Amino acid sequence: MENILPACSSSYYLWRNGDFASINMYIANVDWFDILCRFPAACDMWRAFVNVIYDAVNQFVPIKQRIPRHKKQLKPKYPKEIRKAFAVKRRCGRKYRVKMNYVTKNEYKYCIKLCNELTRNCEKECEQHVLDANNVGAFYRFANKSLNNKTGVGPLYNAHDDEVVVIIINNNNTKFI
Repeated sequence: MENILPACSSSYYLWRNGDFASINMYIANVDWFDILCRFPAACDMWRAFVNVIYDAVNQFVPIKQRIPRHKKQLKPKYPKEIRKAFAVKRRCGRKYRVKMNYVTKNEYKYCIKLCNELTRNCEKECEQHVLDANNVGAFYRFANKSLNNKTGVGPLYNAHDDEVVVIIINNNNTKFI
């Protein structure tokens, strides 16, 4: 089955431009009795059938190459101190996988705790900076970025029809007031 396009290929079939009448004629002109005689086992016959179908598709359906597009990096940009802690954690993880002893395991666990604490503190500082700005628009932008459901947060009103901001809890159980 060497005729199959790989799953991670940078090309794809243009089915809309395929010549299906020619595919139909190609399949109709195949000597199926010969295939049946040459491949009596079911799995071999299935492979032969699939190869015939893929040959027809490859001959009569055009293929287009994908244009590679560079996506933005989605990882958060942390300060230098946190990036260094992540590098230390990676080194400790590699060392632990090689040596597999109690000391390296404890080192690795300590690095994990340190990285988690540093990232949590950085995120808290970022959230506090948004709150200290006293800007409702910045708050809503930040809150909408943190939500999994991208429908947004609409304005909420109290009994006197005044717009109010209430407590919202995001994925990290951090409160916005």
